[in-house]
This record gives sequence, structure tokens and C-alpha cells, in this order.
Amino acid sequence: MMDFDQLRERAFEDLAKIFTIEKTTVDVKTRLGTPKKIEQWKVTLEVPLPEGVTDFTVLVELKDDFPLSLPVIYLAEDDYEKIKYVPHIDDRRNICLFDNENIKLDPDRPAEIIKACLKQAATIISDGITGVNNGDFVDEIVAYWANVYDPKDQVFEAYLGDGIDAIAPGVHPGHLLSPAYHNVDFLMSSGSEQSQQVIAFFKTRGHKVTEQAYFYLGQIGHLVPPFYIDNRRLISYLREHFSSQWSAVKRYLNQSFGPKIFAFSLEVNGQLVFFGFYIPAIQAKIDGWRRTSLTSLNVLDTVQPSKAVARIAFKYFSQTRLQKRTDGILNTKPAYKFMVAGLGSIGSNLLSGLNSLEVSEFVLCDPDIFALENVNRHLLSFNEVGKAKVDALAKYLTFQNPFLHVHTHKGSIVDMIRSRSGLMNTMDVIFCAIGKDAIENYVLESLSEGIIGRPVMLFWVEPYLAGGHALYIRPSTGFSLKDLETNGYYRYNVISAETYADPGRQTLLREAGCQGSYVPYGKAAISLFFAHLIPELYRIIAEPPDTNIAISYAGDLSLAVAQDLQLSDFGNTLRSHQLTTNAI
Repeated sequence: MMDFDQLRERAFEDLAKIFTIEKTTVDVKTRLGTPKKIEQWKVTLEVPLPEGVTDFTVLVELKDDFPLSLPVIYLAEDDYEKIKYVPHIDDRRNICLFDNENIKLDPDRPAEIIKACLKQAATIISDGITGVNNGDFVDEIVAYWANVYDPKDQVFEAYLGDGIDAIAPGVHPGHLLSPAYHNVDFLMSSGSEQSQQVIAFFKTRGHKVTEQAYFYLGQIGHLVPPFYIDNRRLISYLREHFSSQWSAVKRYLNQSFGPKIFAFSLEVNGQLVFFGFYIPAIQAKIDGWRRTSLTSLNVLDTVQPSKAVARIAFKYFSQTRLQKRTDGILNTKPAYKFMVAGLGSIGSNLLSGLNSLEVSEFVLCDPDIFALENVNRHLLSFNEVGKAKVDALAKYLTFQNPFLHVHTHKGSIVDMIRSRSGLMNTMDVIFCAIGKDAIENYVLESLSEGIIGRPVMLFWVEPYLAGGHALYIRPSTGFSLKDLETNGYYRYNVISAETYADPGRQTLLREAGCQGSYVPYGKAAISLFFAHLIPELYRIIAEPPDTNIAISYAGDLSLAVAQDLQLSDFGNTLRSHQLTTNAI
């Protein structure tokens, strides 16, 4: 077992042979705000400069799990004040050494890890002082914009909507959120459809959304810290760098004494990065000024010239940005559109699997209210008991992905076919997890007669999920469930027809009351079913077959035997958790 304390001590002893080093203790606050004493190592670092080698003091901080993690290295405060505003050293004096995602550590050589970090720190200090790495400011410009350069400095975060890269300079409608969403209360939107979806998402969450105009100034060529700015310097900056917009800027400023937001952009590595300034509402009544002659520009430039201007650090709230940040690639294919009818335990968990694909639109169809007895094996939780399944799942999907279009129908799929078949026929696949032969046959008749023109998939499971089944049926093939029945029982059942026909076998459980029967199976069994089924579903969706297909899954067959359920001839050919497909 690794002895972390011993490894730290060994590293200190090795470093003491080549560096001037001493241990110190500092007080810090934990995330909960409680004080904590931590150990730092004060190291004298020799940094080569054109005028000769110069000593700098750095503080090495080791986490409890060192050498499984990199040390954090800070520049001593006095030395930071001499050289501050150089690349890769932030306002907390933290020296950004390496990209942690790309580092492979050898925990058996703890001193070598620290020496490599100290060497990199010396290089960063040297390159920063000599200007060698000034170009790195651009690569990390967002971090430098958010640094604190003065005790009066304020930096707020705001969101950028989809399509913002294409907006023209001028005044545009943005949106304020109340209360804030994770400390963000402004969305700089482009008016695109996705921006409207984000606004709808915030409203669904209960935020009050009000319009707040912002002025997009355009693109600039460069930015160099420090970025602290007061009112007078802001006015000068706007006049100098955005002279073509100055007349419009003055009109925007002077149209009211309300809050103002300015935004501009800088191209970094082929992409636009946005930055902003926030000016709060101005007190219109000021001693010595007539109300009629006072303007916002007067106040900023003359009355309150030294008041600090808050900066805005923007981050994208767009589907494109989120997809690139996670997947690493952008999907160029059209997003899927799915309908799911029957939102019980099978349908809701199917919905979760489908939602992992690139989907732009869902149609949800179910007449039922989510009941307490549904909770244990459903996607929804106790919090949604008493709500319509379609509404609760629509909200779930929207919270998972605000960029989805979700249609709901609080009725049966029969109603949908009669009244909204046009919407159904815009879907890529129609999924049915209803489990009622009569309704499924009606759906298949509609498919055969051309009322439904999209592929249909039917899903159902057997008791204790000894078997799970799915049918993929293409339009206008004339398929009927009777085509797969032998003496009234499904050909690919895992449980035998004799077991189903025997009234003494418990293939259904029953509670007191009318319509109290239910098929027994647990949530773990559902998870295993979909773990095996989903990859096959994804293949079918991506490359629609040119024939109808029956998919069968064998669950835990030992559980079926333990429940005295006889397996069918087909079931006896399967092993537990096996998935088979057959053309039909």
C-alpha cells in the first residue's frame, strides 16, 4: 500500500539536495468555509534572464494524494507584483504548468514530478518576462479577462445563445433571468430558434425572463491585460476602437438611465470569443445638474469617471458548443425524430436510451397519470407522482436537453392515428410499448393501409422478464401479429405456451381491486434488457432494415425456473441474457 506521507518526505529530502527549500504552514479555508492548515514548501527558483540568473520564490503545495496528482505552484506575492500580467500566471499567483488531462505520472519518483513542475515554472516566468510567450495571452484570453486586477474589480458571467457569431453590430434584444441560473442572470441571444428554446427552458424552470437590450460593438484585433477599466476609460475605449459605431453607441447610452450592456468579440484559433462590459442603472438626480441636461454619457464621462466598470465573461449555452465540448465532433447528419407511445416502465426506459442519440423532436403519447405503484421500475421518481406521464416526461427531456421539441398527447395512440397522423408521419420511427394486442393490431392495420407511413417498433416483456421482445415492422408490408402466433401464442416466447395456459402458474400477479393485475419484473431486469437491446436498436435506427425483424431477449432463465415457469422450445435454445434477431 502506498504511504503518501513517506513519499512526500522522500521528495522533500531529494529536493533539499539541489534547491533552497523550507517547509511553511499557511491557513486556508475549505469549500465549507472552515479554516484548515496546509503545508507549503518555499523554494528558491533560479530563472535565466538576459541580464543573468535571477532568484524567484515559489510556493509548492501538495495535495493529500500526491504523487498521484500534480503539485500546485504559486509565485510568491512580492515577486508576482514585480512581473504580474504575464501569460500562464493568474491573479491568484497560480502558475498554470501543464494540461492535467495529458500528463502521465510516475508515483514511484515523487521528487522527479516536482522537479519537472519547477522547471516548467521557471520557463513560464522567464518567457513571460522576456515576452517570448506573449502570444499565449490570446489562447487563454478568457481566463485573463476573468482575473481580478483591482479591489474594485467585478466580473459577471453571462450566456451566449446559438447563432451569436452571425449578428451584426448594433442593438439586439437580450434577456435577464430572475432568479439567476447558477449565478448567471443574462442571456445574450441572437433571436435564433435555439435561443428561443433556451428561453423557454428557463421559463419552464420558473425563471422570470425580461428583455434587456445589449449593444454588440463588433470584432477587435487584440486584447492584452490588465483589464480593469473605469467609466472614463471605457468611453475613450469605445470611441477609439469602435469609432464607426460611436454615434449609435451614444444613442444607446442616452436613451435611458437604465442598465447597459456592451459586447465585442475577438477571433481566437478561428473562432469568435465574446467579452462584455456592464453598466448598472444610473441615478438620474445628481446635485448641480439639471434633469433635462443630464445624460448617461455625462454621468459616465464627467460625474462618475473613476467608477469601476464590471466586465462580463461569456460562455456558450448552445447545442453546437455543448456537443463539441463533449463529443469532440459535430454531427452533420439530420437529427432524429421519434414518437414513443406507452410510457410505462418499458416505454420510459426506452425513452432514456433513445435520448442518448442526436434527437431534435419527440412525440410522447400516453393517457395515464403516474401513480405511486409505478415508481419502482419507471424512469420518473416519487416527485412526479400524480402528474400526467406525458407532461412529467416532457419536462424530464427538456431539462436533459433544452433544444428538444417535445409534443405531448394525453390519450391513446388510437386517438393519435385518428387525429394527428400527419405529425406521426414526420417521425423516423414510431415506438410502441403498450402491451395490448388489440391496440397493437390496430396500429399494424394502420401501417398496412398506409395511414401510418413510418416504421413501427413494438415492445413487450414476459413475466419476471424471462423474455423481452421487439418487432420492427416496415410500412405497407401487411404484417399482422397473427403471422407470428402458434395456437394463439407468440412464436418466440421464452416461457412455454403450456405455462401460460395453466391457470395455476403465476404469470400475472394481482392486487385487490378492479384491473389490479400486473406483470412482475424488477428495475435491474429492465436495465439488463435495454443494455443488450439498445446497441441493436441504434443499428436499426442508423441503417433501417429492408425487412421486418423480430428481436428476442432471454433474461435470467434461472429465475424463471425458480418461479416454476417452464421454458418454451425456443427458450431452451437460449442462454441467459442472449439477444437474437430473426427476419420475419
